[in-house]
Amino acid sequence: MRGRGVRGQGSAGGGIRGPQRRTLARTERSLLGLGAASVVRLRPFTRSESDELLAWYRAADVALATPLKAGMHLMAKEYCAAQAPGRGALVLSELAGAAPQLATGALLVNPYDTQAVARALRQALEMKNRERALRMRRLREEVRAHDVFWWADSCLATAF
Repeated sequence: MRGRGVRGQGSAGGGIRGPQRRTLARTERSLLGLGAASVVRLRPFTRSESDELLAWYRAADVALATPLKAGMHLMAKEYCAAQAPGRGALVLSELAGAAPQLATGALLVNPYDTQAVARALRQALEMKNRERALRMRRLREEVRAHDVFWWADSCLATAF
């Protein structure tokens, strides 16, 4: 694993700040054997650039989505939907709104515990192909079964 990989960072302003961000970055570089030059800073994508975003999702072996507050955080679902069968692993904040839905396949972490995030990232990167495929299959099935139409129907059913 050491020495192979590039980190793409999609949101330079969000998430962990200060000493925690530096600790996580050091741990990540140690895990991958990377230097600062291996970090690819991604700008936020607009919906009109969805093909480029899809390409980044498809290329990523692991998605690390660690929001510090609740919200649906659809990026995690988009990542799962974009993956080819048997590929990809998701490390997801237990505080994300999508966490309960994606718990069957994601590695859930407390984003305030940087050591736990680092351990989960290592686990995702070292995961055996069989486990990776099983987890991603569960995630993709969940996303497919509970899409935006399911969500709208459930909201309307509750309202009426």
